[in-house]
Amino acid sequence: MAHPARGGDYGIVEEIHVFNITTRRFMAVPLVLLASILTACGGQDEVEAPPPPGVVVMTAEEREVRPTGAIVGRTRAPEDVAIQARVSGNLISKNFIEGDNVNQGDLLFEIDARPYQAAVSQARAELAAANAEAENAKRNEARGGQLVGTGAISKVEYDRLAAAKDTTAASVAAAQSALERTELDLEFTSITAPIDGRIGASTVAIGDLINAMAGTLVTLAQLDPMWVYIQMRESVLLERMRLKNAGEELADFTLRLQLSNQEIYEHDGVVDFVDNRVDPLTGTINVRVVFPNPDELLLPGQYVTVLGESTKGVMMVLVPQSAVSQDQLGRFVLVVNEENMVEQRRVELGEKQGVDWAVQSGLESGARVIVEGLQKVRPGMVVDAHEREAVPFE
Repeated sequence: MAHPARGGDYGIVEEIHVFNITTRRFMAVPLVLLASILTACGGQDEVEAPPPPGVVVMTAEEREVRPTGAIVGRTRAPEDVAIQARVSGNLISKNFIEGDNVNQGDLLFEIDARPYQAAVSQARAELAAANAEAENAKRNEARGGQLVGTGAISKVEYDRLAAAKDTTAASVAAAQSALERTELDLEFTSITAPIDGRIGASTVAIGDLINAMAGTLVTLAQLDPMWVYIQMRESVLLERMRLKNAGEELADFTLRLQLSNQEIYEHDGVVDFVDNRVDPLTGTINVRVVFPNPDELLLPGQYVTVLGESTKGVMMVLVPQSAVSQDQLGRFVLVVNEENMVEQRRVELGEKQGVDWAVQSGLESGARVIVEGLQKVRPGMVVDAHEREAVPFE
């Protein structure tokens, strides 16, 4: 007799048995691999660390440098004259070539002088008439003085004669002044150069009617020497005053000029004027530097750069410009200490010396400063430092 229910149970049991055997075989493979890995690693205590990053360092050196500075300034002529007419009339001649140099006293313009010559003639005639009246009044007063003593004329009549003498004398003085005024007007019809210098472009033409209200006829500028005005920081002047008051020797500076084409002007300058007040808006002081200009290369109104170099050297630590970084707190350099660990040093910089920065504070001579590989390191890291020899900048 068949037992279907039992046979069905047997099939299920057999399938489960086969599944279990297969599962154990597959699970055995990962376990064997895991055992192999653990066995291979069992001979090492820890994972090997990567090598430290390599950087290039240079030793900061203390060298003698000459402090320098650069300030933008503007040229100005010592004498810059706007020539104007002092009398009115028609312009009849111009006696110069625009752009040429002229000498003091050279005739520049002529105004029609005929009306002024006539005025001088009239004034001379009026002066002559006044002198004649004065002489007559003087004689009358003298005769009256004799007659009043004899009673021939009254004292009142004599006083009238004396007053006439004084009045005519005053008329002579007035006529003399009128003559001098007309002679000046006649002189002003010839306009001459008040200084030596280079003359500019004329604003009037021959035949124009000009007068004292016509404005500038032409400009005349003295070009040698040339002034350069610069704005010096108040702190610089105060520091020099502090050193002077402390009895310390002040370093002299050689002042040179850099033109707009970057060329260096051949003549040195000297400071001849420091203003007596500080500009409250800029905190600067107006300073004037005088430069010889025999070739008249410098012209008024040019923007130039005044370069100052100390004549006395000072010892300062120098670092390459490539070694200096900056963040929100200021400038800094990364150095490698004796344990080859990176440290950050905040520095206060002075002026550029060629390809280097002069360091005023924050870094000592002999420190190994990172110049290459800055992007790979940070403070606290150990590095593999390779030295590069410093090449002085000439």
